[in-house]
Amino acid sequence: MKSLFYSAVINSVVKTVGYVAVIVSMFLGVVIMSGGCAADNVPMTDDDIYSTIAYYRPDEAGNCRFLTDDSLSLFADPAWEGDAQLNGTSRYLLYFHIMDNAGDTLTVDLMDVQEVYVSDILMGQVAKDILSDCDAATADAFWCSGKYLNMMYFSEVCGSGQCGFEAICPDTTMADAGAEVLDMYITYRSAGRGGSCTGACSFDMDSVLEVYPHVRTFRVMMKDMDVQYVDIVRPEENGAARDIMPVRM
Repeated sequence: MKSLFYSAVINSVVKTVGYVAVIVSMFLGVVIMSGGCAADNVPMTDDDIYSTIAYYRPDEAGNCRFLTDDSLSLFADPAWEGDAQLNGTSRYLLYFHIMDNAGDTLTVDLMDVQEVYVSDILMGQVAKDILSDCDAATADAFWCSGKYLNMMYFSEVCGSGQCGFEAICPDTTMADAGAEVLDMYITYRSAGRGGSCTGACSFDMDSVLEVYPHVRTFRVMMKDMDVQYVDIVRPEENGAARDIMPVRM
């Protein structure tokens, strides 16, 4: 009887270990198959643009970095953690969706961008110490220089529960990318942090549309207590400013 009991126990243990081994191997297989970094060119459809977007992209060290719209904290570069809160400054990665010349593939291009939001100064101004030797008078030239290719900087204007954005960079470097920029993603963190800027936000796109006539979609991401974002879509037909509408909030 004891031998039968022990035999049954052993068989049960063996089966359990076998099941675990199968599950682990399946899991490892999926990980291995999905390992590495996806190619820069990622086939997408128009519908995909408005859904959760996730990519694997190698960083400078060759490691894969996972990017997703649902977690803006992943946009922060680990190398900047030490000065992330310096003078109220947050630094994020800005990336674009770019249509290649063939018109059938979207690529992801990461840009090293510093966004400045300081709660104790008037919104729209730029703190002199944050931009090193650049003062408010030269801030526009600093942000719009070729150093930030295809970058789109928005000055933040908050008050009465409304948040507005105004494009200040001329469209002088778009052609240098060798591809048409269709979608621009801008990370945005409200300086209010629970204050006036966390309420309803409106976006004045008049100047943006004039400066960037070929951009189809602007997604402004807001990093505050909760992650929110709004898509502002240009109608394909006329692109009139009055036709720009928030798609998702």
